[in-house]
Amino acid sequence: MLDKVWEELLQNLGTIIGYVGVGLTVIGAAKAKEWFEARKARRSTLQSINNSVILNSFLGEIRILSDVDRIAVCQFHNGEHFASGASVQKVTLTHCSLRTGVSLPSTSGLGALQGTPSSFMTGMLDKVFQNGYVVYPEYEADDYWIARYHAINGLRTVVVCLIPGRHPKEALGILTFNWIEQTPVTKEMIDQFMIYAKRTSVFL
Repeated sequence: MLDKVWEELLQNLGTIIGYVGVGLTVIGAAKAKEWFEARKARRSTLQSINNSVILNSFLGEIRILSDVDRIAVCQFHNGEHFASGASVQKVTLTHCSLRTGVSLPSTSGLGALQGTPSSFMTGMLDKVFQNGYVVYPEYEADDYWIARYHAINGLRTVVVCLIPGRHPKEALGILTFNWIEQTPVTKEMIDQFMIYAKRTSVFL
């Protein structure tokens, strides 16, 4: 009886090894995929940090060249949906450079730009998408939220420029130039600010 069992095992040894091999291959593939995904995430995080370091340095340089009190990058994003299925478009301040003695933008309440619905600033965004920029106080804010944001953060003159994406009609966010005192803004300044905004897209 035992000899017969061994004989059957030997006859089916190739099949058994095959099943074991397939099982190990599946497990190995899963582990390899897990390792590559983790490596990709680490690389993505490191790339993001490197881009932020370079962007912060870039913002510091153009803040000095432009003689502004505060310059900030605000990015568009979503990730949530209304009950209707429409995407919740939001705006978040992600990078900032300040003149010595100038405070950071508010991080709470109406003075914060952290996951703020774009519907709070439709008037401003409409102007920016149409012209590529908007200047305050030349354009009086008809958005209550924008008016409050400027007041809370002590801003007297603001230029907002669109950060274009890599494809036509795509936008990544806005680049804002802020002064705490009333400051005249020329067409030449705006043209230069829009060039800076376009260059900013490389780091996002």
